[in-house]
Amino acid sequence: MEEKEKKSKKWISYTIDGLLIALIAFLVYVQISMIVTKPRNHGVPMVFGSSFLYVSTDSMDDPDNPDCLAPGTGIIIQQVRSYDELRCSTPILDEQGKPTGDYQKDGDIVTFYYKDIRNVDTHRLVEKTYDETDKKWHFVTMGDNPIAHKKGAYRTEKWTQDDLVGKEVFHSKALGTFLTLTSPDAAASAGKTAWLLPTAIIVPLVVLAGMSIIDVYRTAKRKEKEEEAEILKAMVEAGVDPNDEVAAETFRQKEEFKREYRLKMEEELELAKKLARKKQKKGSGK
Repeated sequence: MEEKEKKSKKWISYTIDGLLIALIAFLVYVQISMIVTKPRNHGVPMVFGSSFLYVSTDSMDDPDNPDCLAPGTGIIIQQVRSYDELRCSTPILDEQGKPTGDYQKDGDIVTFYYKDIRNVDTHRLVEKTYDETDKKWHFVTMGDNPIAHKKGAYRTEKWTQDDLVGKEVFHSKALGTFLTLTSPDAAASAGKTAWLLPTAIIVPLVVLAGMSIIDVYRTAKRKEKEEEAEILKAMVEAGVDPNDEVAAETFRQKEEFKREYRLKMEEELELAKKLARKKQKKGSGK
């Protein structure tokens, strides 16, 4: 029964160790992937082909559009496989059927590097054209917030396919809150400190180290008890009274000396075997 219990505890320990190691490996991979992809993706890190961004301005906030990107929203963007798949917003026409300059909010939301502000931006795609001269797609984007338009900052932005980071595929306020806990950039935008990801890395490492220390301590204590039991058994077999402190201590010291001597001889024998194997390998290699 005790043997089964020991095996069960051992497998539980192995499972926990494995899960912690897997978690640490995953988090390390995420960090490396973000570091590697950030420089070649206009400063936007990417993991598993997706990027996670935090909306910090109101340029995409529209009270008449429940699907807008209000400040504090988290978004997931993915790389675009084909520029043809990008959907532009429908132009709004006046009574004479002429474009008013405004658009329906039905186009794709894209993230791009906007040179005028030297940073990435996320706005609604309203126009796209292919230029035969430079063999590139050219895009025009616009924020959803009509009030922001009236402020006259950037009504529309023009850029090329070289500046496209990706297309928005998901957004939610809950994701935005999560990003403020895990992403330093998102946390800085929200005036907070990201603590979840560092904690998720540090805590498993501390737990793993603590479990290893406990295992080493338990193993040492178990070995110490086994050695004490062996000495006590040998003492009884030798006719030494364990209650006689002087005789028992003398016997114990002799046994410990014998054990140390035996271990030393075993180490020397193992070393001699290794040297013999090396010598044999060198001889067979000639």
